[in-house]
Amino acid sequence: MLGNSIRRAAGAVLVALLLTGCSSAGEDDRDTSISLEQLASDELRTIPGVEEVRAVQTAVAEPAPADRSDPDLWSLDVHVSLADTTTTAQAGEAAEEVRAFMDRHHGDARWAAQLTIGEGISVDEAVPESLVQVEVWPEVHTSAAADTAAALAMSTMDGVDHVGTAAGNFELRATSAVALPDLMTALRALPAWSDGGSVQAEEGRVRIVDVPDRVTDTQLQAILAIAIAYPAADLEISASAEGDPQPVLFLNRFTPAEADAVVATLTEPGLAHVSDDGSQLDFALRSDVGDTTGTVGVPG
Repeated sequence: MLGNSIRRAAGAVLVALLLTGCSSAGEDDRDTSISLEQLASDELRTIPGVEEVRAVQTAVAEPAPADRSDPDLWSLDVHVSLADTTTTAQAGEAAEEVRAFMDRHHGDARWAAQLTIGEGISVDEAVPESLVQVEVWPEVHTSAAADTAAALAMSTMDGVDHVGTAAGNFELRATSAVALPDLMTALRALPAWSDGGSVQAEEGRVRIVDVPDRVTDTQLQAILAIAIAYPAADLEISASAEGDPQPVLFLNRFTPAEADAVVATLTEPGLAHVSDDGSQLDFALRSDVGDTTGTVGVPG
């Protein structure tokens, strides 16, 4: 009995020593003299094509801990700028290396990383907007390299002013509403756009959350034609970012006569479409005399 107790106690001590040793080894792997900002700068600047790295860490709670190397206690925002001359292949490799760095070092705190191409990063708090800005951590659409390649391809399309990704979604800004019909056709031909994305033009006067499975090419082109024909009106296709993205068309700032004409266009039977789940594209139009609601392709 006594011998068994001694053996059990000795085993418990041995396990405790092994666990303590593992814990100490893990902590020793982290150089507490180097901040997360410095770590990011030192490692990411060595990536081919990188022109500038800006890393900003923020304490999760106050007072800020003295140890600035702990990824559980500090959030980290990393912005990596690549040269204009960076090829698609080089940009993809850089994106994957930045993501790998985040994967190696992140902890429980919030970490985020963006890759920008075409413009340097300023030394002040504001990060200038580049032609291409891809989120490579925490979320991607396909992969860091694939998202970067797709964003670069989109940036070369006529009428594109800015391409970005956020939370795995593509977000574009067009130079004008006039550019949207051809641009949307080109985007819908890309495999990366199979799930859609968002596009805006003219400082948000026109906003499109594109859901190709729910909005047909014919419907989309008719809606964009309305946006061009009525430059004083606001137009938006909205859809939930979570769950089932059921789009809804919102139109605003029409005269009574304009409203009648737009409703007549939207309710043309040739625009009718029923999705696989039985849903249709509804619209809500606001004019000087009130609101009109209906379903695209369904006469009122």
